[in-house]
Amino acid sequence: MTRKGGLAGLTLSAELETDEPGVEQALEQLAERSGSELPHPDGFEYHFDLADGRSVTAPEHALPRELDPLLDDFAQKGTPGA
Repeated sequence: MTRKGGLAGLTLSAELETDEPGVEQALEQLAERSGSELPHPDGFEYHFDLADGRSVTAPEHALPRELDPLLDDFAQKGTPGA
């Protein structure tokens, strides 16, 4: 998982497990509508590499609430990266 953007334009990355209930389904739904929403200026954009080899990119305002546990985990484990 990678997060880019924000006011400072920083990139954070982390490898995370998606074993929380509802997270896999939320990522699948996000993949189905990927690219349908544009990022807001100075907003974050998230990139997910899924276990089946697909990639999903979405702006933060398009992320479903079911991903909150994954985002909380990312906030603790994310490190600066490219």
